[in-house]
Amino acid sequence: MRVTRRYMVRGLEPEFVFRLHRCGFKYPVLSGPREALDWRRVPQACGHWVSLIGDEGGVRVVKTSRHVIVWCESISGRDPDELLLRAKAVADRVAASLCVKYGFRLGEGRLVPKKHIGVYDPAAELLSRRFEVSDDVGKIDRSEGLGEIDWFSVKAAKDYLLMPSRVENLERKLEALHGDVQELVSVLKQQLTQPASLPVHVLNRKNLSYVA
Repeated sequence: MRVTRRYMVRGLEPEFVFRLHRCGFKYPVLSGPREALDWRRVPQACGHWVSLIGDEGGVRVVKTSRHVIVWCESISGRDPDELLLRAKAVADRVAASLCVKYGFRLGEGRLVPKKHIGVYDPAAELLSRRFEVSDDVGKIDRSEGLGEIDWFSVKAAKDYLLMPSRVENLERKLEALHGDVQELVSVLKQQLTQPASLPVHVLNRKNLSYVA
């Protein structure tokens, strides 16, 4: 999923458009197919098994020894959770079509790990011109022609987009705390600059000594 930043005309409020990509759903093969698959045979790098790659309704489908993987096309929208639901609906329709067309019996589809939630970022634009960075949280690259951060979870992408508002809230809290600290320092200075007063019972003893 990739996020590109646009600005609306009214008020120049930031509007983020999410683009879901590299999103696939894996369906376990319970039985079938009854009909032969006229798909390309592609050996894997490990050399231990061969996958079949075909096209069903414009969607790329991969058949391994145990699963059918439906790779959804890129879709855009303003809510990444909604995009995942839309992608799952598309994948389920493709899986149902495969069952009718080829006689598969498939189990429930599960999301393939590390879907991409890309966020366009000016810093990533500069960094990606020279190198790529990748870890288990996300990656920085130019795979879509622009420097972007590809997050692997919806939460990470949302947290990134909410970061400016959270920083603003933190600044307001720090300003309020700064005012309270200044007031406290002022009170402490007043207490330190005033002469210390003696307790009442000490003053009474002093007065009695003069009476004798």
